[in-house]
Amino acid sequence: MFSSYSSSEYFHLITVVLLFFLSPLVQGQYSSTTCIEDPQKILDAELLVTNTSVDRFYWLCAETALWIKPYDWATKSYTNAAGFVRPLIFIYPNAHILCGSDGNPSNNCVMQGGTLQLEVVDAGFYGLSTQKITNVSVRGVTFTNLGASGMIPDSANIYIFGTSKGASVLVQDCIFQVLYCIYT
Repeated sequence: MFSSYSSSEYFHLITVVLLFFLSPLVQGQYSSTTCIEDPQKILDAELLVTNTSVDRFYWLCAETALWIKPYDWATKSYTNAAGFVRPLIFIYPNAHILCGSDGNPSNNCVMQGGTLQLEVVDAGFYGLSTQKITNVSVRGVTFTNLGASGMIPDSANIYIFGTSKGASVLVQDCIFQVLYCIYT
C-alpha cells in the first residue's frame, strides 16, 4: 500500500501531520486536553504569537487554586515569592482564558491574593507592536483574597494599563470576592 509513494510524498505527509498537531502550540493555542496551572505559560505563548487575528484559547486546570505574586509599584515588577504565580495577562486581541474545558465556575479555578489578578497590558510594554486589545475574555474564574498583603488601595482584580489604542474585555461567569478595577 505504501510502496506507491515516493520519499518526497512521505516527507510531505509527515510534515502536514506534524504541522497539524504542532500548529496550535506555535500559535499560542493549547488543545482541549491540555490545561494550564501557571498563567506565565499563557503569557509566554502570547509573546510568541505572530498572527493576532486568530482566536487563541487557554484552559486553566479545573480544581486549581493559584496564589498570585504581589506587584511592587516602586520597581514596577512582580516579587519573586516562592510558590506564587503571575496574574492572568492579556497583551493581544483575540485571546480567551477559560476555567476548565468549558469556562464554568463550578470547575473551581481560583486566583488568590496578589496585587493585580487580571491585567490587560499594551504589548508595547514588552517591546512588541501596539494593538487595540479587543475580543479577549476570561470565563468562569474565581478571584479572591485581593490584596492579601494588605495593599487594597493599590490593588485591582482587573488592571488595564497603557492601552492607548483601546481595550475591551469580556468577563463572563466569574466570581469576585471583592471587585476593584484600575484603568490607566
